Amino acid sequence: MTEVLNAYGGHYRIHDILTVEAQRGDITPSLGLVRPGGIADTVAQFGLQTSWGFQLSLDQAISLANAGTPVIVGFPPDRYAGGHLLVVIGGTGTQVHLADSSAHNYTWIARGQFLAWWGGFSAVVTPRSSVAASSAFPASPYVALAAQDALAAGISPALFVRQINVESGFNPQALSPAGAEGIAQFLPGTAAALGIDAWNPVAALRAAARLMASYVHQYGDDAQALAAYNAGSGSLQRALNRCGVSWLSCMSPETQRYIHLILDT
Repeated sequence: MTEVLNAYGGHYRIHDILTVEAQRGDITPSLGLVRPGGIADTVAQFGLQTSWGFQLSLDQAISLANAGTPVIVGFPPDRYAGGHLLVVIGGTGTQVHLADSSAHNYTWIARGQFLAWWGGFSAVVTPRSSVAASSAFPASPYVALAAQDALAAGISPALFVRQINVESGFNPQALSPAGAEGIAQFLPGTAAALGIDAWNPVAALRAAARLMASYVHQYGDDAQALAAYNAGSGSLQRALNRCGVSWLSCMSPETQRYIHLILDT
């Protein structure tokens, strides 16, 4: 856990972390962290928040860790005797680099062995400010899932959470007058092209994050990526062709409001 907290600029010693974990009953000398909830309990004391899920592949977890965002993973009891929680801090194509607070003190595990023990559980810890812990966001488990999907896709979690909040208020049953459906407000044709059910919030958030990542990569600009998501890449391209650097003024008033709501938050 020390590696996780210090990845965001902290200068904590292991004693600082163990003191908090022990006080909350979340750790033992032999097993290390003993329950997933202990992660959130502990990091909350240091101003961070936890995004839960089972959505990251091992390659995504290693990529995030190598880029400076450690990923907490779990070995379930049916795969690893007694179960185990530890932290991915990097890796290669053949090895997973780990930090482990238990007596096992794993540092490197071969990829095949890791996959045999890992049940897919992952948790990403980020500063609260990165996903704006604000009353403007609903108390929904999908807020944390959106942040995790954004991290996995390589885009800003804060931006993506604000975007989905503007799209639907994190309501999986949202239906717009124009016929956009679900939490990510996909039109039926777009959802079909992406191969997902727009009413499935888990699939829709993952697809939306990946779509936004493709737009960010294509245009190199958050505002233009948002415009493409909201109005379509064809509409954005026409605005760029017609108005150049003043492209936003050539988008519809609805798209202009959409971009300002997300970027000016």
